[in-house]
Amino acid sequence: TFESNLKLEGAFVVGSDGVHSATRDWLSLPAAVKTGSNVFRGNLLVDSEENVLYPLLSQGIVPLHGMLLHVFYFNSKVPGKLAWVISTTQARHDGMSAISAIEGKIDDEDKRNTVMELLSQSDPSHLAPYPETSVLQTEVVESCGWGGKGRVTLIGDAAHAMRPTDGQGGNMALEDAVVLCRALREKTTIEEALRWFETTRLPRIVKIHADQADRYARRMRREQVGPWSDEFKKWVHDGI
Repeated sequence: TFESNLKLEGAFVVGSDGVHSATRDWLSLPAAVKTGSNVFRGNLLVDSEENVLYPLLSQGIVPLHGMLLHVFYFNSKVPGKLAWVISTTQARHDGMSAISAIEGKIDDEDKRNTVMELLSQSDPSHLAPYPETSVLQTEVVESCGWGGKGRVTLIGDAAHAMRPTDGQGGNMALEDAVVLCRALREKTTIEEALRWFETTRLPRIVKIHADQADRYARRMRREQVGPWSDEFKKWVHDGI
């Protein structure tokens, strides 16, 4: 029953209500905690080869100097769309922007000029920080398990909010949905399906959750973080 007195009935509940999940709270599970990280996200259309940002559609850019910055081609179905993400542990303050977040963080002049041009061509509304990042600690995800009970389960950030290091949070939510549908199709009862879904997903989630936390921490320490090993990359990409 909702505050508006709207009452809904169903066979089971899937809490897909994000990092500050009310369903997670109802299950008395540990809440996500703030990380001290501030994130900026934006996108823009680069529709001319004469635009100095045009090479980024094929090259992208990832300068890692005490911050995380990804610039990437959004999707081949949206020609010319560049997306970018900046994450920094710089203390939040009034007037904070994506531009102030990168000041003094990119030593290479050409790369710095490219990033500044990227931000100058972005919509000004994209330069403001998102709400401070909150995540579930890996040890909480591992020790508490998935946390569902009865005919209630969780998916996505509600179950395993992780560092936004390589975009794996969204990927894991999509995998959750696929495996949950598989469980509901193949198992005899709803409760059996939900518990099978949770126990099947947990080991993969814990492994990727830990990887994302580790890579983020190393980048914030200005360490050089290389690509995944071929073995790990294949395991991630092979999916579920």
